[in-house]
Amino acid sequence: MSETLVWVHEDALRQSHPVFTSAGAAQAIFVWDNDYFKSQNYTVKRLLFIYECLLEMDVTIIEGSTQEVLRDISKGGVIHTAKTLNPYFKTIIKNLRTTSDVQVTADELFSQIPYDTDMGRFFRFWNKARKSMMKANAGL
Repeated sequence: MSETLVWVHEDALRQSHPVFTSAGAAQAIFVWDNDYFKSQNYTVKRLLFIYECLLEMDVTIIEGSTQEVLRDISKGGVIHTAKTLNPYFKTIIKNLRTTSDVQVTADELFSQIPYDTDMGRFFRFWNKARKSMMKANAGL
């Protein structure tokens, strides 16, 4: 029997992410992948932040290799996940598509930043992002 689930990764650490709406009442899981965390040189503070975010969500945390856990749990079913720019997660999504129906949901944009924005200095970037954010959220 195939499962429908939501794979929560670092780019969707909040219950209000649109992936939860698109997936309906599917079980949400986060794979605590120590090998991945080590490869990224995550600090204890970052791991604690991720863990505390997960505690505030209705998510089951499973330790293991992300791809193996997802493959085993989904049993070829539907996996809903958040769109990501993370190359590691993109590779997992690509590989899972060979055995499962992977549905990727984009997040709502926080702001519109021009493609040619100078990213060399944070404050140049932030000034453009802040203006866009203020316009986008003026009606709230």
